[in-house]
Amino acid sequence: MKPENSFRSVRGKILKVSDEYLNLPSEDYRTRMERCPLCFNPGRRVLQVTVSNHVYPEDWKLLMDGFRFCSGNACQMIYFNNATATYFLKSEIKTRFGPKEDEGPKPICYCLSVLEEDIRYEILKKNCCDSLQDIEEFTKAGTGKWCLTTNPSGRCCRDYLGDVVDKFLRMKETAGVKTTLNRIRHDLDGPSAEKQVYLSVKGMTCDSCVTHVSATIEKMGGRNVKVSLKDQDAVFLLPSDTKPDEIAVALTETGYESNVVEKSRTK
Repeated sequence: MKPENSFRSVRGKILKVSDEYLNLPSEDYRTRMERCPLCFNPGRRVLQVTVSNHVYPEDWKLLMDGFRFCSGNACQMIYFNNATATYFLKSEIKTRFGPKEDEGPKPICYCLSVLEEDIRYEILKKNCCDSLQDIEEFTKAGTGKWCLTTNPSGRCCRDYLGDVVDKFLRMKETAGVKTTLNRIRHDLDGPSAEKQVYLSVKGMTCDSCVTHVSATIEKMGGRNVKVSLKDQDAVFLLPSDTKPDEIAVALTETGYESNVVEKSRTK
């Protein structure tokens, strides 16, 4: 038997009710119905047709009007109905809700099948997106029309898409600041030993590719960068304490298969 200050999920997990929920006046019925008993965040009304698309068929018998979607991203609750004491944890439905997940894959746009990992790749790896508008254009996230049934929240991913994009843009900005500081520190400390690096860079098809490859190498500390579209290679100077393989890996992750083709030589 569960204690009075706890509740049982549909799979039988016993969880403690939050103190805020326990301390609600008994006459405050409306708040009791609207708040998640686990995190006390307000729940958004969600239609039965939405819930039925994401819970397992064996649980359909538990469904009726009155379910709410828990808005707390740090909370493991996903759907709750306080009137019937029916509670679905995020681990008890068949669809992952990206903003509530700690590890990938993290679905963001369900209509167009866009993962958080896809957005991270466009911003931090390909370095081609600098705004929410860019992400929408490149990935089509936020442009679907079937959110009512595809998204566990029953709403468009635009509710949280901006926050996801901002998170990676801040990471990109921080990385840029660190690169600038490293260059300033290098200038103040004076020149250090450098080595000449030769990379094969496959997959370049135009001048834009050359520009992107050059920029990536420079951001990672390369100097005097020369990238050849014809020869599909790059030659540059690199501080001796930086591993050429790290640049090769970074370029490969952005879509240009790269390898160190000749042993670096000390300048």
